[in-house]
Amino acid sequence: NRTMIPRKTGKIINIASVAGLRGSATNVNTIAYHTSKGAAVNFTRALASEWGKYNINVNAICPGFFPSKMSAGLLEKVGEAIIARAPLHRIGSDEDLKGTVVFLASEASRHITGQAIAVDGGGSAVSGVEEHSRTPGLPRPDARLERLVETDPPVLDGLEHDVGGQHLAE
Repeated sequence: NRTMIPRKTGKIINIASVAGLRGSATNVNTIAYHTSKGAAVNFTRALASEWGKYNINVNAICPGFFPSKMSAGLLEKVGEAIIARAPLHRIGSDEDLKGTVVFLASEASRHITGQAIAVDGGGSAVSGVEEHSRTPGLPRPDARLERLVETDPPVLDGLEHDVGGQHLAE
């Protein structure tokens, strides 16, 4: 900000997560993770609001499921179900994030600020397990994913660690 504000121009791209756009499923103990990603999204909005007067664009990228140390256990157990539910029927890769970063860093995004852009293969565009499993008349999601979310929280134990070395369930 020491150079952006005096120059009256700049682009800030924060990395959040689709987890910051809504709460977690029942019995998934990732409160700290969801909270921190939600804070990144709202920080983006607040900074965009305050620094817009300096012609500084502030946006966030919200990746969905991507292969990582943190997602490995979950993807191993229910990766096929996650892929089947996503409209693009795949898990993201580093290549999928590059285009969004290039766009947000370019002049093409000069009138976009305060936005959290989901890069998740369309996963956030469809109803999740929670909505399906509790709303009469809606089709039910893949049973493996539903069982994981509703009855098998120990599967997620390995995912509650290793975000900055901090235990996520604390």
